[in-house]
Amino acid sequence: MNKILVALLLVVSFVTFASAQKIDMMGGLNLSYNMVSYGASQGDYSMSASMNFLGIGAFIDAMYARLTISYAMSMGGMSTTVKMGGESETVSESGYAENYLILDLIGKYPIEADKGIIVWPAAGFLYDMFLGATLDGSEVEYSDDAKADKNDFYLKFGVGADFAVAENIVVTPAIFYALNLTAKPKDVPSDVN
Repeated sequence: MNKILVALLLVVSFVTFASAQKIDMMGGLNLSYNMVSYGASQGDYSMSASMNFLGIGAFIDAMYARLTISYAMSMGGMSTTVKMGGESETVSESGYAENYLILDLIGKYPIEADKGIIVWPAAGFLYDMFLGATLDGSEVEYSDDAKADKNDFYLKFGVGADFAVAENIVVTPAIFYALNLTAKPKDVPSDVN
């Protein structure tokens, strides 16, 4: 609940700041590719996993703020590496796929680099809402608590650019790094990193 309140306060802050400025609005389709990795360690045990996601969605850009809503699906399965003592084992599960609804809000500071080119540093928040998973085409059953544990809240920062390729068409490449702010599940010991 506190995370939602913080997100709403940021939206109000961005809207208040943007309302005092000249606003150029645009909207459109968003395509994204995300590489996600995570891990845990305790003593001589460590685990790391990675997945790749393809996302499609829509965005609204108000010059100083951008809201994106998208659907992301994993591609290529999941690769997990487990290390225990001096031994290591990597397992790839090519038939595993996860799906998420992603809400993304960033504040950005546009800097006109040239006619038709705007570069912008940005920071904001991203929320991943877990929708479900499949293994070899069959739905994987998760308890409500397990589904909730797969929802994540991130602080993200990066840089992007708007390239005007026609009067009403803009291509916007961007690169971001995100830090997961989600608290650990209640059943994970506090000494697990």
